[in-house]
Amino acid sequence: MSPEEEFYIRHKWNGRLGITGDQWVELLQRNEELDLPWSAPGGERQAASRAKTDDLMQTLPEDPSWLKKVAMSGLATLYQGFQGAKNLQDPDVGLLDYSPNWADFKGNLSSIWNYKRKKRGD
Repeated sequence: MSPEEEFYIRHKWNGRLGITGDQWVELLQRNEELDLPWSAPGGERQAASRAKTDDLMQTLPEDPSWLKKVAMSGLATLYQGFQGAKNLQDPDVGLLDYSPNWADFKGNLSSIWNYKRKKRGD
């Protein structure tokens, strides 16, 4: 992550979901190692997506309400849709080849709705 990206995240994301800008930067840096190529098998992508979302859920200052989970699910839908659209920038991918990654989306939703908070120190 570049210093410019860190600056942007610290200031623009500060307070979102009750997480400080510094916590967002740390979260994203931890999750960079879980980034997989688009071509990775669905099971691996789903597991990585679940692990990233679990990390986010653990970083939240409190368990999200039902309404916040609905909002997070909607944001996951948009995010994964845009991830699929990024592939359209590849000159070898045509408009008919657009496809969000459903494995990532399932990993997000699984974590949002089934996450059990770990006690600090576990």
